[in-house]
Amino acid sequence: MSPRSILFLIAICSVGVSGISTYFSVRRIAEPEWWIICTTVVFSMLIFWWYWLDSESRSYRRSALLSMAIVAIALFAVPYYVLRSRAKGERLRALKKLVGFVGILVLASAFGGSVVGWLG
Repeated sequence: MSPRSILFLIAICSVGVSGISTYFSVRRIAEPEWWIICTTVVFSMLIFWWYWLDSESRSYRRSALLSMAIVAIALFAVPYYVLRSRAKGERLRALKKLVGFVGILVLASAFGGSVVGWLG
């Protein structure tokens, strides 16, 4: 599987998780703790999987500290990794792609929530 495939999978999961969370909200049901834990673990695993595949494809040496940070604080560790793993001429473009992907995730979540909201 390629890093791009993992990003697609993360976007699809965002649609599903948002839809299910909206279902709970529309029905006025508190989200079960197991659901929150499971979705957190799944997203952490997917992000780490992307990081592992991307670093392998770029022959980037992963440190144990950065690997832990990718799982624990992905919001800060992923941009750091993207900037460190790209050549000087590619960094700005890679950062723009990252911001664009975050925008796609926001739209995917809004779509998943909206569909369930309209149906529910």
